[in-house]
Formats: sequence, structure tokens, C-alpha cells
Amino acid sequence: MMPATMPGSPNAPTLTAVSSSSIQISWTFNDELNGGTPITDFVVYWDDGQTGNTEVASPSTGLWRTFTTAPGTVQAGVTYSFWVVAVNYIGSGTSSSSIAV
Repeated sequence: MMPATMPGSPNAPTLTAVSSSSIQISWTFNDELNGGTPITDFVVYWDDGQTGNTEVASPSTGLWRTFTTAPGTVQAGVTYSFWVVAVNYIGSGTSSSSIAV
């Protein structure tokens, strides 16, 4: 039996829904890339490409593989980038490719 390792990358997120004040993304993950131990969460990172600040989603609806920004945290006319990292008992894996919304 191989020792457990950090998980692989989730697939790039896709846009599920968008409004003038909220964005929802979802993603898929090949469970065989779990590093030999269960996935405990998915962490969503996002930024607006303007302020230089990267937002880390509080524990997302992670294991459901979907994330929605809180109403009012995004603004119409701004492009946001989102990427996802899988987490298991060993640690955080590599990030997915990002999506620009």
C-alpha cells in the first residue's frame, strides 16, 4: 500500500449562475486523485484582478463541489477569477486552472 499524499487538482471550475451581485461556480474532481485518503474539503480562491487581494472562501459547500459568492460581494462589470484546491488529511493539493467570470 502506498503512503497517502496530497490530492491532485480539481478540474477547472465552470460558471453555473451569475447575477449582478452573485456568482456561482461548480467543478468536478476525479476521486482517484484523492492521494489515498478521503477529500475533506475543497477551498475556493477568487480575486477581482484589481485590488491585488485574493479572497479565500470560507469552507465552501465544498464537498458538493459548488460555491456561490455571498450576495453583494461581487459587482457587475468586474471580471473575477476563481480557482479551486482539493484538501485531504495530508494537506492541500495543487490548484485547478482558473475561470474568469
